[in-house]
Amino acid sequence: MSHSKNLWLRASAFAWAALLLAATTLSLNAQTYQPPIAVEYANPAGVVGGQSLHSSNYLFQDFTLAAYDDGNDGQVIWQHIVPGTNIINCSGTIPYVGGYSYIEVGALHNSPTGAPFTAFIAYHLAGTGHAVDLYDWDPFACTMIYNTTYTLSANPVPSRISMDNHIDYALAIGWTDAGTLNTAVYETGIFGPSFIHTIVPTIVPNNVDVAFTHGSQLYVHYVYNDLGTPSVEVVAEDFWVMRAAGAPTVYVPIYEDLNVLSGASAGDVYCNIDGADHGPDNWAYAYTEDHQNISVRLIDVISGTGPATFVVNDGTMGNLANNLARNEAPILSYDFTFDLINVGWITRDAGQSYVGLEIFRDGSAITSALDYYQIPNNPGAASPTPVLSFSKMTEFSPPWLYAFFSEQDAAGNKNFMHKYHDMTVNTNFKTAPGSSHSVNCPDHQKGGHLYEESLEETLKSLEVYPNPFVNDFTIDDSELSLSGQVEVHLRDMGGKRIMTQSGTLEEVNAALKGSTRQLGTGSYLLEIIASEGEISKTWKIQKRGE
Repeated sequence: MSHSKNLWLRASAFAWAALLLAATTLSLNAQTYQPPIAVEYANPAGVVGGQSLHSSNYLFQDFTLAAYDDGNDGQVIWQHIVPGTNIINCSGTIPYVGGYSYIEVGALHNSPTGAPFTAFIAYHLAGTGHAVDLYDWDPFACTMIYNTTYTLSANPVPSRISMDNHIDYALAIGWTDAGTLNTAVYETGIFGPSFIHTIVPTIVPNNVDVAFTHGSQLYVHYVYNDLGTPSVEVVAEDFWVMRAAGAPTVYVPIYEDLNVLSGASAGDVYCNIDGADHGPDNWAYAYTEDHQNISVRLIDVISGTGPATFVVNDGTMGNLANNLARNEAPILSYDFTFDLINVGWITRDAGQSYVGLEIFRDGSAITSALDYYQIPNNPGAASPTPVLSFSKMTEFSPPWLYAFFSEQDAAGNKNFMHKYHDMTVNTNFKTAPGSSHSVNCPDHQKGGHLYEESLEETLKSLEVYPNPFVNDFTIDDSELSLSGQVEVHLRDMGGKRIMTQSGTLEEVNAALKGSTRQLGTGSYLLEIIASEGEISKTWKIQKRGE
């Protein structure tokens, strides 16, 4: 096993380029793909071989984790982005080489050693079984230090393992072992091994995926298929009930849906599920039975829709058909409003590109343009192996669709691309009328990590004036009163820190006054941080000459 457990992994400086997607047209069944504007860069770039059959990614605040593997070798990539920008502050990789498959990533707040986060890396190791590695992750100090490994199964045969987060205080893992469906759940601040519980399905489970919803309860939803029936089932169990169990327990879950597939599929489907993190207990999963039609199975509690299946690429939703080419590996994630669902897949047309669209939460309509949007920067260089993934995490993070995928360069090496698409500004993604995003998560307190939502709202209300400024500026909180200690950082547009001030906002404003007179004309990034680094806001400000 070449995966080094005790290596102190420091940041590696990766060259990156923020690339805007150029307008490109592809002909497929009289279809013109619309390229949404997004920032995109490779990390790592030029990986020799670099094939990938599975990927996973996770976005929280300005921190990202991603992973890929080819069924034997892979990597985990971690990044800290300069708040409010797409500039990488620091990043690093963890190699997983020699028998690793289905590598999944997630994170919880705090760690046994006092680091800000614990990174969870789940996987199957051939000949050994399923396991999860825990790392003490400090993205501010640019360190990732191995802590421990929890063994989850002794099943030597590779099978899928899946993981999802609810914000950064709840985490669930699901996998199958000899025909049983197993799960382990973790919460922030308590990092002892979870009991391994058993979920009782009505079919023989295969290829399990998990997702959280937090509506009436904090539920973990499990989707899996049966190769023999063929069918797909969704069940749910209360996270806190499983977390409070004092011993391994067998749970008869809430049976939410049984989706009987066509005989032609032979049950050989690979489902990817996501849930509306807050609000209704809505969930949706994407799959394909024939590698042509892309199906979304969903339930919308608000409208009473579902469980129902919608094919999103056969023309029945008003867009042109895209189901004559071979289409593979569909995924989805809820938008930050929870009213919209992003669906993506790889299409084997002449351009062989990653594409997608956006639909309303009840499947009633396409909410992006009546077209398909291109996901890679270079659609003609999509990897021969599908590896597209979306982050399921949208809470307390920038409103970005964070996509992770591989692109093949002219030499045949792979660039692992990170794309951040701002869902609030691009006209290809239209917000549904009346949609809103209001977060209320009292279970944060259960997990030992309470977010001060009123403080977050206060930071949102802050303004900087004048902007542009000549000599001085003021951070104004006249709308709401901001008390307590804050940190303020001023950086140039390359991310280099120029000055830092801390104290109350009144003290910070007084300290900044006069100091900014020495700045040269140009643009700067001003960041304010509160709640011990948990909540922040960033402005782009500009100094003009006198």
